[in-house]
Amino acid sequence: MNSTLPSFRAPSAGERVFNRMFGFLVGLGLGFSYNYLLQVRGRKSAKICSTPIDLLELGGKRFLVAPRGRTQWVRNAEAAGEVTLKKGSKRERFRLRRSRIGKSRKF
Repeated sequence: MNSTLPSFRAPSAGERVFNRMFGFLVGLGLGFSYNYLLQVRGRKSAKICSTPIDLLELGGKRFLVAPRGRTQWVRNAEAAGEVTLKKGSKRERFRLRRSRIGKSRKF
């Protein structure tokens, strides 16, 4: 494995339950302005996978940040090249591109 890539830190059972409940609420449109439900097609299953995320905005640009490292949603997003951000009934589709800032992705 490349030592420059951050390692993956798996969530605990409690964190998985919280993410499932919080993702449901964000999907309904609840939460802060920076909370979204990220939807991406699985690279092996081809099913749509969802996870709640916080969207970082700096200088008018939006960034996806993966504080747990190269999680499954990061790998799926890299393979698919695009993600959908959902909040309530609103959906926005974005193509991904590598940022000049570290290893993050922006859209």
